[in-house]
Amino acid sequence: MSTPTNLVDPREEPQNLLGERRAERASGLDRRQFQHATGPYLTRMFGTGKYPVLAEWVHDARHRKAAEIFDLGLGYLIAGIRNQLP
Repeated sequence: MSTPTNLVDPREEPQNLLGERRAERASGLDRRQFQHATGPYLTRMFGTGKYPVLAEWVHDARHRKAAEIFDLGLGYLIAGIRNQLP
């Protein structure tokens, strides 16, 4: 199975940030705290064997740094523009 990437459409990023801020206010947890709190639940769920694809996807996911995501996305953008030029 290929490793998922965390690329985001730039037009969706403001909406994603607003949603994340609302979730932080509602739960009182930031992203890292939320992930830490839900880890044991996900471990139990994956342990049931009912979600093998999701378990593999989460386990194999590559967590990229912001600069790496930006560089990768910029590379895709430039390649797309280059492909449209005569």
